[in-house]
Amino acid sequence: MRYSSSRIKQETWLQSVDHLIHMVDIGRLDPNPAFGSLPNLDLVKRSHIVESLILGLPVEMIWAEQGVLGKTQLLSGFEVVSSILGFNSNSFSLRKLRILKHLEGLRFSNIDFAEQKHFMQMEVALCTIHYDSDPMLKCLFVEDINKDKYGVDASQIARSIVFKKAYYTINNYIEHISRYFNEDLYAIGSHKKYEKYRLKFQTEVLLCLLVIYIGTERNRLNRSFSTESYSYSRSHISNYDDLYINFSDDIGAALNKVMLMLEMDELYLNDCFKKLDSIVYDAFHSDNFSMNSIGKNYSYSSHLRKNELSLVDYAIYSFSGQKEKIRIDRFSSVGELFDRLMQ
Repeated sequence: MRYSSSRIKQETWLQSVDHLIHMVDIGRLDPNPAFGSLPNLDLVKRSHIVESLILGLPVEMIWAEQGVLGKTQLLSGFEVVSSILGFNSNSFSLRKLRILKHLEGLRFSNIDFAEQKHFMQMEVALCTIHYDSDPMLKCLFVEDINKDKYGVDASQIARSIVFKKAYYTINNYIEHISRYFNEDLYAIGSHKKYEKYRLKFQTEVLLCLLVIYIGTERNRLNRSFSTESYSYSRSHISNYDDLYINFSDDIGAALNKVMLMLEMDELYLNDCFKKLDSIVYDAFHSDNFSMNSIGKNYSYSSHLRKNELSLVDYAIYSFSGQKEKIRIDRFSSVGELFDRLMQ
């Protein structure tokens, strides 16, 4: 599989709020992220976005991907666009405004015509990248533009946006094994909390697939730690006819490659999924496993409780025979993780 360029091509326009709404109405702009209903700001934060637009104050730059037929998919700025659409459709009233106190409690249809006009004519920066940009670079790009807002979840958000087919494969697999943990998911509570938890669960499944791939497909790993020349890397980065995970890849890059493998052929890792089924079964029938462990192997601020093991721990145990907690963030490369598996 070859893509047209080994760099991200960008174009920037100033678009009025009115035109953004029009693009959504006619189907040219898809405002919904591929991975679920992430925009979930509270009423005050949405009101502050609207207030800034009425006042002519800049809001964050919105990034999007322009498709082959001209349809545009958001890559960032989800909250800005959702706040614009929500206010324009009268779905919420303004709360705790900082400057425009006279608009407190009003909906779009209730505010003065002049302020409606200011809102609709305000221009925002809409930056687009081309649909056939290199997917690995695109994944890094989407992660970077969302990292400040979503932190550690930005990596999985990027993978879900860039590798849509792979996202649905992972999500369907989670549904497949949901018979083991339905009650735990119902106990999570709010929709917003569940969406964040689901992103972490997707990453957990990816980490397990990576561990299994390293353990079972070791002959397909590129064992070279040498660094290719910059010019060689630039000329070959867009060629994915034969995809390899390298010992020198960091864990994040390797997870992106697993997603690309699934994107290219969802049956490619079929044997890894079968192995994962066995690991999941063993974990959910163990007293040491807890759903609270999901996402804690790679979160810098989270820690597993005493005697608590995650799915990733069980995947590593299936190869190393050692039941002990690990921290993925302590492995700087696939080669270090491989050494851990083969101990």
